[in-house]
Amino acid sequence: MLLVYGALVMGGIETFFVRLMKSRNKKGLVTKIILTQPADASHPELLREAKKYGEVFFIKELFSLPAPVLNIIPKAFYPSLPANKQLIGEIFNNVTQVHVSDAFSGIVAYSLQSKFEKKIPITVGFYHSKEFLWGARRDLPFFEKVNREFVFNCLPPRNLILFNESFVSLYERNGRDISEANCFPIGVVEKTPSLSTDYARELTNNIITVVSVGRLVDFIKYNHWTIKLVSEMKDVDIELQYHIYGDGPLEQSLRNFAIQLGVEEQVHFHGVLNYADFDITVAEFDVFVGSGTAIVQASAAGVPSIVGIENVAEPLSYGFFADIPGFSYNEDGLYEKVSVAALLKQYLRMPADDKLLLKKRHIEKAQTFSMSNCAENFELVGKNAEKLNSLDIPIFRYCASLLVNVVLAKLLKAHPLKFKYVD
Repeated sequence: MLLVYGALVMGGIETFFVRLMKSRNKKGLVTKIILTQPADASHPELLREAKKYGEVFFIKELFSLPAPVLNIIPKAFYPSLPANKQLIGEIFNNVTQVHVSDAFSGIVAYSLQSKFEKKIPITVGFYHSKEFLWGARRDLPFFEKVNREFVFNCLPPRNLILFNESFVSLYERNGRDISEANCFPIGVVEKTPSLSTDYARELTNNIITVVSVGRLVDFIKYNHWTIKLVSEMKDVDIELQYHIYGDGPLEQSLRNFAIQLGVEEQVHFHGVLNYADFDITVAEFDVFVGSGTAIVQASAAGVPSIVGIENVAEPLSYGFFADIPGFSYNEDGLYEKVSVAALLKQYLRMPADDKLLLKKRHIEKAQTFSMSNCAENFELVGKNAEKLNSLDIPIFRYCASLLVNVVLAKLLKAHPLKFKYVD
């Protein structure tokens, strides 16, 4: 398998790719990854792990242009650049599946393998519900129209991978039939952590410690409303100590919001959490609030976890993760919502035996997201995937459109790319 991606920053997709490489390595399977950004753009720990369990290449090494020239060419033009055919042939040798999480990486992969005769199936994972739905279709910039053409028309349906059962109906409501796509839980749990789960702390003085781990970005609303809850729960004599691990563009505004509410002493920003320290760190807290792969990992560590629904601005949830049916939980509109304040009060009142049972139910739920099973599913997808249909695009126009819109998104507050993952 060959992965094509941007950079291994500390995020859900990135940590999943490293886990996938590790799981495949244990099975004796080779995984390679081409990163389209330089080494210093990746988190050192994740890059180190990727090199430990697979082969890592940086895309600039693959082009047949001098380094000074490559350094001034924007990333948007990578699909159009001449490549070293011999080196690419060596990288793609024995690869039976190329996997990407976005259309640009897919087009990069297609342009690289077009340099030699062997055509390898490309698969695309739907890691976010809005990845191929953002923007009004008629107003999409040219590059995104090409991206949609690549995913929905050039790729056979069996080359698509969904990690959420609700995506089929979501895309159907938006005029896309992906009913023949593969669907299985994303892999998170490698093994049950060897942490003590045979006891539950008695909460004293009405204090609950809450933790969240993840990027601080627009479509993640639960950081904001949990800070709001820290203030509101004071009125019912419950003290929340809220610990946030992660970074991102919203960090300063969240800090300011805590100060505005006068709860800055109860809201703690810790920066990026090293991946290797995740289990032992979150296990120190009473409750986890979050989404994505982080909530699965926290559950596997025996931490009762409240689902933070993407793009829901009020403190409402589907409840504890252990009570979610199936493996869909991130998106709005899936199940009936309940008050997060009520969930925290419920947890505070629970006897120790009930808290212990809740911990164990979370560990059991997390096993649905087995990394080993997920790696095996990827192998099956690769065996059944088909070579893509012909892709005939004006590549320079595509690259120019992408570059122009990336620049405009930095200059214009209302550019649709700024709200790609936001309702």
